[in-house]
Amino acid sequence: TEVQILRQKLASLTSRCELLEEARKNYEGFSQGTKAILKEIGQKNPDFQRYHGVLADLLEVAPGYERAVEELLGPAVQALVAEDEEAVRKGVRYLEAQGLGRAHFIALSSFKKGRRGEGNVLDKVTTQEPYQALLASLVGDAHIIEDIEKIPFHETEKTAVTVRGELYRQGIFTGGSPLSEGMGLIGREKK
Repeated sequence: TEVQILRQKLASLTSRCELLEEARKNYEGFSQGTKAILKEIGQKNPDFQRYHGVLADLLEVAPGYERAVEELLGPAVQALVAEDEEAVRKGVRYLEAQGLGRAHFIALSSFKKGRRGEGNVLDKVTTQEPYQALLASLVGDAHIIEDIEKIPFHETEKTAVTVRGELYRQGIFTGGSPLSEGMGLIGREKK
């Protein structure tokens, strides 16, 4: 009956929500070092009060473009965003002293307001004021395009990414089928 179908859909959605919440709580998809610092931030450790979290959580990406933006940003998507270089140094020293692995870090103070790139990525991604210069610097002049037929293979200085996440940067093309359709880091909260 229709009620049974609705109950099954509700159970499926509830299960997915629980899975996503568990992944968020356990920082799944992040490196060991990133997880360690995120836990310290979550526990309000005063040594990490100048951290804003990971880049993925600071971005708002238009639906359908999450994979493209995640591929374009590469490892930076899970970079820990800190106020300045001293906060970054403190994080690196912490990981080294505790033997907790490595992480990517971004010092916000390194990025100054500048020109907007020529690409269209910033039409699909937004962020709050303190992170705009950082985002503009990371995406540069990149373009999001619909499919690989429009990749500018003859223009090695261009960067383009398809909505499916195929990336062309400096003459190098990355594409194919992902080994798993795991949960991406961008947009996990919305899902």
